[in-house]
Amino acid sequence: MGVEFDGPSRAEIIMVEEENNAETNFQKVEMIANLFKHVSNTTKDRGIIE
Repeated sequence: MGVEFDGPSRAEIIMVEEENNAETNFQKVEMIANLFKHVSNTTKDRGIIE
């Protein structure tokens, strides 16, 4: 008496979630890096820092 299950296994779902989390975290890091770059350029333009 077996149960048929065609969907992805729990392990596969977790792997995909981990992949998505890693991608999201990388995007956050990229956004923060761009923000710092923007702030740095803005302060240079205004002559606040050398």
